[in-house]
Amino acid sequence: MIFHIALLSAGILFFLAGLCILWVWVMKGLPARGNLKYYIRREKPSCKKRVVFLGDSITEARLSADYVAMLRKSFDSSRWEFVNGGIGGDTSYNALSRVDEVIGCKPDMVFILIGVNDVNAALLPENAEWYMWRKKLPEAPSIDNFNRDLGKTVAMLKEAGVAKIALFSLPPVGEDPLSEEFRLTAEFSGIIRQIAEENRAGYIPLNEEMSRIIEKEKPCPEIEYSEWEKSIYRAAFYRYLFGRSYDYIGKRNGFIFHGDYLHINERGASLIAEMACAYLER
Repeated sequence: MIFHIALLSAGILFFLAGLCILWVWVMKGLPARGNLKYYIRREKPSCKKRVVFLGDSITEARLSADYVAMLRKSFDSSRWEFVNGGIGGDTSYNALSRVDEVIGCKPDMVFILIGVNDVNAALLPENAEWYMWRKKLPEAPSIDNFNRDLGKTVAMLKEAGVAKIALFSLPPVGEDPLSEEFRLTAEFSGIIRQIAEENRAGYIPLNEEMSRIIEKEKPCPEIEYSEWEKSIYRAAFYRYLFGRSYDYIGKRNGFIFHGDYLHINERGASLIAEMACAYLER
């Protein structure tokens, strides 16, 4: 009898987990929270500065804590308009394909936080295949393609007359400083810094700051990189079924800045918001 009850309970949990995973996949197909087409159609108020954040799911904040929402709370809404242009799963190639939409928003400033998916795709051939299928990429993501596509993105924004552009370096993939994924994220971040310097754009050293704190606090991740995809589904399960914070989820996984292997928790989002706020107030 006890065995049957336990089996039934496990079945219910697996069913709920399946629903949660299905929800995540459905959400991936929805437009960004700050639908750029909406801002293209809508006349920009002359009294407001419009700031667009171009990025992936870390910016979209359906599987991460929302740093754009944190920024909105820190600024006078009668003078500032923050546009969330994040789309889950996007690579630098996808961001480049959306530059015209960003320009159409008539932004006073653009922040770019893109590349975590490029890093993840570059780590394993099967990851690259997944991204090519899911995001309709013409070729496998690589550090060379990232350099090319991000460089074109910044160049197009400058040519369109966007006065201020700032590039974030990347939050590390995972929190093990000795891992290949951590090292590769730092290498991609070096490319971002180089592009910023070549284009006289702003540079926000997010990777360097997170890495410094990780080295200092020495978190002990409870999961391996091989579980990166499962960790996302588990995080979504705890978040959307039980209402847990990303800080709570990250603590269960042994992280200080992440909820799962790729996405940031509230502490990580707060750091991004603080660094963006400092840049805006310069």
